[in-house]
Amino acid sequence: SVLGHFEGSSCQHQSNHEIKRQSKRKRNAAQAAERSFLVDQLDWAPPAYSDPPIEPIDADGVTAIHNASMRVLEDIGILFLNDAALDVFTKQE
Repeated sequence: SVLGHFEGSSCQHQSNHEIKRQSKRKRNAAQAAERSFLVDQLDWAPPAYSDPPIEPIDADGVTAIHNASMRVLEDIGILFLNDAALDVFTKQE
């Protein structure tokens, strides 16, 4: 019958689609297995730093940081949302 032929071709189409989808999955899995994450890794070498080493700051630098910090605390302020931190500051007053 026409209906039987239609249903059969529909099922055949679905199974072909599933086979194609499965073969694509297998192909992708095979490609992923061939591809190693370490293939592009550089050979081992000791690290090379391009930036100069950090120099400690002098007393004037420490004073500048302190003055800027005091300005933030006095003029701008800080909002403490943690009750434990507020208790610490309250006890120190």
